[in-house]
Amino acid sequence: YRDFIVTVLGMVAVTIAFFSLVIMKVISVSRKSRVHEHFGMKGFSGYATEDLDPEGRIRIRGEWWNARSAGGERIPKESSVTVRDQDGMVLIVEKNSRE
Repeated sequence: YRDFIVTVLGMVAVTIAFFSLVIMKVISVSRKSRVHEHFGMKGFSGYATEDLDPEGRIRIRGEWWNARSAGGERIPKESSVTVRDQDGMVLIVEKNSRE
């Protein structure tokens, strides 16, 4: 009977230690700032798949995104754009000046 209690207490101690470690790691990861909040899509270039007047859709890195022109100006379809900012899932873009 004594060996059984020692075994159960040992298993309880290991289980508590394991879950304490997991909880501490989850808390430390949740406190870290997220990379996409600081960098996101800023600086990437793509092209407008439809007229942005001032909102529309663009394609960057093979992905379709909703976008809005930074100054509210119209950006024609097929124009090259660069991401300047991000508002949630909407990218704020500017037309590239070399066009």
